[in-house]
Amino acid sequence: MKVLHILNELRFSGAELMLHTTAGYLRNPADQTILITGDTLGEFAPILAARGFTLEHLPFRRSITFLLAVYRLLRSGDFDLIHAHTERASFWYGLLAHLAGKPNLRTLHSEFSFQGPLRWRRLLQRRLLAWLGTIFVACSPRVARNEAARFGIRPRIILNWFDPGRVNFADTATRQAARQKLGIDASVFMVLCVGNSSVAKNYPAVIEALRLCPATLAIAGYFCGDCDTALQPGPEDPIAGKVFFPGAVSNIDLWYAAADTYVSASIYEGAALAPLEAGAAGIFCITTNVGLAEALPALPNMIVVSPDAASIAAALQLARDLPLAERQKQGAVLSAYMLEHFSPARGIREYAAIYRELIQRSRSG
Repeated sequence: MKVLHILNELRFSGAELMLHTTAGYLRNPADQTILITGDTLGEFAPILAARGFTLEHLPFRRSITFLLAVYRLLRSGDFDLIHAHTERASFWYGLLAHLAGKPNLRTLHSEFSFQGPLRWRRLLQRRLLAWLGTIFVACSPRVARNEAARFGIRPRIILNWFDPGRVNFADTATRQAARQKLGIDASVFMVLCVGNSSVAKNYPAVIEALRLCPATLAIAGYFCGDCDTALQPGPEDPIAGKVFFPGAVSNIDLWYAAADTYVSASIYEGAALAPLEAGAAGIFCITTNVGLAEALPALPNMIVVSPDAASIAAALQLARDLPLAERQKQGAVLSAYMLEHFSPARGIREYAAIYRELIQRSRSG
């Protein structure tokens, strides 16, 4: 199936990472075209191009000229369907797909809490697209409930997946080797966060939690502006020198393996992939009840907390009190669960079923 995916700039983020993973399951990745609507291609664009995806670039503009350019691409590309991943201009992409005679679906990658006139505008737009035949897909039950309550649509749910090749189970030997390569002392209790610099990630609460339960914190990910500078503790801070930002790393498997605890403190979240990767690595996971956390049963090595410093600190203390051998034993259970329920094969199979449904519906008129 020839599919046009519509995204913003390509970042080290969930949708892009999942697309990257699908390449290994496709007969011909070049049949998957990615329309990039950001001002720049983004740092993840060369990575997806290397995996065989076809890239197109039309920088978003609030103009008829931009919409006409998108429409021409839809008409000329011989696409079987259109798959939009953006909130920005998603209504117009769906409408253009309908005018071009292309079946389309929209994945909701986050929980949108719009209020006032914007909420009502989005409500009317979503309902119109649903009436025209657009299928909406939510990445978690929480996102689906938000869409139903706020915008009056009932998306189908396809849980995100992660790439098992990005992680290794952190047994004693793997942990020791990772720490040697990263220069982390074996005695250090290391906390890891992975994500971008969005306010939603709630990093200040994690840093405040360290003041209550001292540890060494690494925050790896893509950062816009001076996020790392603004969050860095000052020289008089009791945790000065214990917080560092390695940035977007290519060896994320080493960071997972080296960590004692992973923290996802997000205030709101679609369905972050990092907690899945951390769980697959078998490390102790602390997460707030957003995104995929609610889709998981109570599991060893994973604890759900409120997004405040005191709750996070209490969970960190719980992790510190567990001997390493016990954390690894419980982590093996968590790792097996992640690999079974959040595999790429499962997610890709579910999306392929919707793709076929849309195409068959379109061909039958």
